[in-house]
Amino acid sequence: MKNSTLIFQNLDVNQMAFVLGTDFNGIDLLKKDGSVRCCVKCGQPTHKYSEPIDTRKKSKWDFSVSRDGFYMVSERVKSLFEENDFRGCRFISLSGGDYVLMPERCVDLDLDAMATCEARICDACGQFIKLTTDSEKPKLAANRSPIAKNEFVRSCQETPMVVGCDFWLIAGQAIVACLKKHCIQRVVPHKLLD
Repeated sequence: MKNSTLIFQNLDVNQMAFVLGTDFNGIDLLKKDGSVRCCVKCGQPTHKYSEPIDTRKKSKWDFSVSRDGFYMVSERVKSLFEENDFRGCRFISLSGGDYVLMPERCVDLDLDAMATCEARICDACGQFIKLTTDSEKPKLAANRSPIAKNEFVRSCQETPMVVGCDFWLIAGQAIVACLKKHCIQRVVPHKLLD
């Protein structure tokens, strides 16, 4: 198992929540057998987090993201989460010994604060087709409920499943501190907000 690069992007001035960026593994987890429900207009999955996934896949990293936006973790990472009572996610077992980390709650980002210059939404399914911002500074929407220090959530603003898209996984302060402490990944801090 190869260590992964994790990038922590601060989401608030109190450093209570961070966007996690990690290695792209090139794997597709959504089944390609026609069973995935997709929008007839834009082609995106309409129920991504409840669709069947291909459990035969394996990543070579401890922490990585698939082509279709699922976070894959090793047994080491899963054990660390369980030992530290991290909340807000469940794990789906893959036959190769890895797991899919499935955040249970999504939160909105503040698209105005991120200087959004294009936000196209499919008029059939309501999902983002394209989201372009002038700023690389993600910021949580003011009306969202707080993110606990031991909680994982995901951004509601996901863009289509193509290389380079933004699949935002958000971690509380205690999770980030634990990942840094246990050196599961090479950590690249990236402070975005003052």
